[in-house]
Amino acid sequence: MFCPDNAQQDPRQDQYVIYRQRLKEYQHTLKTYTELSERKEYYFQKTQPSSICTTKIIKGSAAAYNSLDEYVQKAEQLDKRLQIAKRLVTDRVWILKATEQELRKSKSLYDIIYVYRYLENRDVGWIAKMIGYSEAHIYKILRNIAM
Repeated sequence: MFCPDNAQQDPRQDQYVIYRQRLKEYQHTLKTYTELSERKEYYFQKTQPSSICTTKIIKGSAAAYNSLDEYVQKAEQLDKRLQIAKRLVTDRVWILKATEQELRKSKSLYDIIYVYRYLENRDVGWIAKMIGYSEAHIYKILRNIAM
């Protein structure tokens, strides 16, 4: 197999950048969804019975604090945001998988090396054995991919 010593710029460089951006967007959206779920769980936990605190002295109005009302109000707001976040996560997963599948189907040497190294987390030595290139050539190609 032929690989020039002066490894050329990868023509699909933008594809790798797009994949990384989509992965970051997915991770950010998943983090947002998880935070919203945890917040909703926190408000639910506040509605559960707990031990009575006898050190608190009620001052001011005699209106009782109802944690269930607060939970219902906050849950309605969070449910809307959770639905939106869940749809975003689902969409981003689909887009990410489509991009990954496109990279995996490609016959380009750069794509094959990118998939092995960054998607499957393979060692450079393993990639060199599988493809039939020297490790130095694999590192040159990875350097071009990472630019």
